[in-house]
Amino acid sequence: MANIRKQFNFRNGVQVDDDNLVVSPTGLVGIGTTVPTEVLDVRGTAKVVGLVTASEIYTPLLNATNLSITSLTLGDSIIGGGVSIRSGIITASGSGVVTYYGDGGSLLNLPTSQWLDVDAGLGFTSIYAIGNVGVATNDPRYSLQIGGFNNIAAFVNGVGIDSTGNIVATGIVTAGKFVGVGSDLTGINASNIAYGTISNDRIPTLLNSKLPSNISVSGIITATGGFIGTVAGNLYGNLVGNVTGNLIGIATFARFLTGNPDITVTDVTADDITSTTLTTQQLTVTGSSSQQTINASKIEVGTSGTYFSVVTDDDGRIGIGSTTPTQALQIIKNGDVSIEIVGTESSLILAEELSGITLSSGAGSLRYGNSNKTFDLINYGSGNFNNYLHFGTSGIDTGRFAWVYGQTFSELMSLTYDGKFGIGKTNPDNTLHVVGTSTVTGAAYFGSNAEFSGNVTINGDLIANGSLTFPSTINEANLNTTSGLSTFSSIKAIGSLTVADSVGIGTTVPTANLDARDQIALFGTVGIGTTYSDQNLKVDGSTLLQSVAIGNTSADDGSGVSVYGGATTLSSNSISGINSSVVILDDTCAVGVGTTQYRSAADFGSAGSNHFGGIGAFMIVPIVSNIQRIGLSTYEGAIVFNKTSKKFQGYTGIAWTDFN
Repeated sequence: MANIRKQFNFRNGVQVDDDNLVVSPTGLVGIGTTVPTEVLDVRGTAKVVGLVTASEIYTPLLNATNLSITSLTLGDSIIGGGVSIRSGIITASGSGVVTYYGDGGSLLNLPTSQWLDVDAGLGFTSIYAIGNVGVATNDPRYSLQIGGFNNIAAFVNGVGIDSTGNIVATGIVTAGKFVGVGSDLTGINASNIAYGTISNDRIPTLLNSKLPSNISVSGIITATGGFIGTVAGNLYGNLVGNVTGNLIGIATFARFLTGNPDITVTDVTADDITSTTLTTQQLTVTGSSSQQTINASKIEVGTSGTYFSVVTDDDGRIGIGSTTPTQALQIIKNGDVSIEIVGTESSLILAEELSGITLSSGAGSLRYGNSNKTFDLINYGSGNFNNYLHFGTSGIDTGRFAWVYGQTFSELMSLTYDGKFGIGKTNPDNTLHVVGTSTVTGAAYFGSNAEFSGNVTINGDLIANGSLTFPSTINEANLNTTSGLSTFSSIKAIGSLTVADSVGIGTTVPTANLDARDQIALFGTVGIGTTYSDQNLKVDGSTLLQSVAIGNTSADDGSGVSVYGGATTLSSNSISGINSSVVILDDTCAVGVGTTQYRSAADFGSAGSNHFGGIGAFMIVPIVSNIQRIGLSTYEGAIVFNKTSKKFQGYTGIAWTDFN
């Protein structure tokens, strides 16, 4: 059909195989799409063998395996998702500029300059060097280095400036002015300093060794700290301050100290001072002898003696805060007054002998420290030790003696003015009032009645020279004695009666905790080895019984244990025990169940004959399985029922054997 001329006219387009080839009515051709948007819209890979001529190529990505371009003329730009040029040089024609935007981290062979533009937000752009900058050197070791070497330790022939502000210049520095601290400047030749002054505050202090031997001045020498040493020659004018050493010559101001002049100085040091009135802020009397004497009829310290005064008449009174003391030692102060005596051992001694203190005969003492942290109040004489309360003018609201513990301010003892002594009681109600436990190791005597509202415990014998009367029924007190003999005609206990050791009924020497061997004991309910019994007889543990009657006065029916709960048999009663055993040690005894006339060592012939109409007249031996039987103790004559084999079995001394 190649030689047949063909002509097709499709008004509404043509479509081949749904979407392989579509020609729209407007002449758009689509390959791989049914809705072409371009004149030729190819969805997929297109292959052209031959020459492709186009006025404009637009592609997001141009990937050419072998692309040879003889001449490429570009407009304003090349637009694409990615442009990759493998080799070659990109230049701008004429004086044009090629501008790159974006990350240039992978660009190679860029100039090695490290200058970087920085906009600090100040309205202008600055540049800085990322590394060190060198001028006249290609190996700078300072932030900015001009010449020099790359060895900082032996740096010569250059200038270096580091980032901390230090400048190293190996040549001559010429400047019109220096400002700053020059404490580290060395090698200054003072002869080259041609002008300038030094402030007095900057003049250094000279050592004594640098001062000349003789100082001669034509003006006035003023010293606020005083003169130390020997002053030779005449002194003219006023001498103010302390003079230590020898004064040789005549002081002009001393020429007028004749007669009775008034002298006002800060300190006076002299061997003897004689004056009618001596007023000073401090008076120190020293000397080589052991006693220094001040001859004065009265000595006052403070304004008119308000601080301290001594009256040196025949009475010899000392006043502190008083100008006219009326006692040998008088202290007057508007406020609290304290006297402090500090020493390894401190004592205040009061004596009655004029010739001196003799502690062994006539003195008293307040002493602290004789033993560690101990305070003593001592009467060395043989007289009384008296405590007086309300010794002054009579009146109301008389106080009391109190002993108080200082850590908690608790009052331990109290003695009222009317003779009532309380221990643990602030206001005692009786002549002796003790709150708490009291111990009397000796004899205690009561001239009248003794009343006890609590328990009375007597560890020894209770001896009454007169009569000791108890109420007819002791029901509100406890009698507790650990030894001795107490005899009561009758004891009635409303609550519990507790005996620490043993009780003898009908005997004064009990051999057991409860000994009534020759008497009759009647109990409604008995618990042995347990604190509670909900049966007539409840035993927890092994019990040896010879004859016990419960609910009756005797076991006279011939049985080991007889229980009477309204009947003469055991039919309406029971004996139960928890973790207990009933042991009959006598081999002549027997056990009868359901009968009082047992016919063998263990008579169960009538057991259960009337229990629920006789339906319980049988005996059940222990029931075990094969596994449980393995763990049993083996004794000849032992009988069990094996629930695994459903047979009775007995142990013959060799093995367990089934009953036939």
